[in-house]
Amino acid sequence: MAHTSMSLFEECKNVAAALQRKKVNFNKSLSKLLANTYSVSLDETSKFGPREEVGSSEWEKAVVELRRVMSCGELLVTQWTDKQWWKTVISSSDSASLQAKVVLHLKEFFECVKVLRVIANGNQNLLFDHRNSLLSEVRDLESSMSTVESDVEKACNEDLNSLKSWIQDKYISGWLVKLEAKDVKLANLVLEQLRPPGNSSLGHRPSSKLEYTDVKIGNRLLGEGGGGKVLACEFLGLAAAAKVFLADRSNAKVVETEAQLFASLRHPNVVRFIAYVVEKDQHVIVSELMQMDLRNYLDGLNKEGDGSPRGLPLPEAVDIMLQIAQGMRYLHDGRMMHRDLKSKNVLVNVIPSTNSRVPSSVLEVKVTDFGLAKLKTDNSIFSTKGVGTTRWRAPEVYEDDNNPGKYKKSADVYSFAMVFFEVLTGETPFDGIPLGKLLQKLHSGLRPRLPRNECPEYLSALIKKCWSRNAARRPTFATICKTLVNCKVAILLAQSPSPRSILSYDLDDESRLCSNCHFSCRFI
Repeated sequence: MAHTSMSLFEECKNVAAALQRKKVNFNKSLSKLLANTYSVSLDETSKFGPREEVGSSEWEKAVVELRRVMSCGELLVTQWTDKQWWKTVISSSDSASLQAKVVLHLKEFFECVKVLRVIANGNQNLLFDHRNSLLSEVRDLESSMSTVESDVEKACNEDLNSLKSWIQDKYISGWLVKLEAKDVKLANLVLEQLRPPGNSSLGHRPSSKLEYTDVKIGNRLLGEGGGGKVLACEFLGLAAAAKVFLADRSNAKVVETEAQLFASLRHPNVVRFIAYVVEKDQHVIVSELMQMDLRNYLDGLNKEGDGSPRGLPLPEAVDIMLQIAQGMRYLHDGRMMHRDLKSKNVLVNVIPSTNSRVPSSVLEVKVTDFGLAKLKTDNSIFSTKGVGTTRWRAPEVYEDDNNPGKYKKSADVYSFAMVFFEVLTGETPFDGIPLGKLLQKLHSGLRPRLPRNECPEYLSALIKKCWSRNAARRPTFATICKTLVNCKVAILLAQSPSPRSILSYDLDDESRLCSNCHFSCRFI
């Protein structure tokens, strides 16, 4: 097994070397940063290896996860090699979202490398023992992780300035005049997508007005929700998704508000807004096209077996929920409550594994559907009863004569716990319980049954906190993100730390570190 894991580790090093040789057409600074970070970190880690007395099973598991994580960066750089890169940009990410995506990816990469070095040292338990100082083998990683955000920001600015210069040269040479009308609009939209937040001037011409005819809506139904149908479409020659509303005078303002809210969001774990077009009473919100929703993904896994519900492997489950938590943290930090978080409103792109030794696919996960979202202050109390979907709805949101219907953003945390249950089991929450009897059972403390063998005690403790009857005791998404990083480390190390050492955050002061963890908390 050691030979297998070491050969896979060598493959990781080869991937890093190959990325350094790739000729990219845009985002050159980011590509160089990714490739160099991989190479330097892996070269340092190659000095270590699974000691015979430690065994190699944990090392094997950590290397498999490292290779899976690296495939995300590999895919990014490959996208940047597209010869028609200016068209690729619009179906990729805007600058703010891309910057966040690379930061989160590199932090995850460093976590995997750190775990490998701790395993090699044979002192796995030190990760969860606050009395011990940092291991010397990971001190150089601490420095690298602390500069991730500034390094990525610098690379993004360099790439943006290069793109600005390139496009200005093309304007002067009359390049846009030679393009078809739809390509002119697309080129201008590229500039809109790449504009940094707060920067309203990049020295380009005003964007051509988008029209209803720019969207060719197909017949393939992708989903329904928030008063509209979501259909596959083609937007200026690019595959996309179109949420179509029939809006009269009574609800046109509601649809426009949703579009404005959606357009303001920029995060790698939130579905990306592309355009909003109107034709008489037909309103269309165009967004990026994802492969499927999370519920369909789980149902597809069930069909591969005997048809009975089954959950995902723990590393993959935690990875999915961490992405959702990051998207929800972004919304809550921006004073927005989703109010309808469920597996159908989480979209995924599945990137199949290209290596038989890495069985898990990589899932790109994003939160969507903001038809019920509300934007208020951090301490806002919401009073609209009965919003959301019944089986994912927090008890305090239900419409009931004995329930005042007052709730805060912590109601989204309850819904998050229900999605976590789905990912771990493949089941629908409270399946088989009549909806009319569900509220009474919820108030009496009924919650879904978590799988004992597959769900470690520390993970169960997190989920139970999230669906607590006392909404004030539920953790924030900032705390959930930190906790899930610790959970993933524990899973890779095959350790079973106490729930307290994983969950001991002070919910009233999120700036304080977890008292029993020196590593993960300070970098997320």
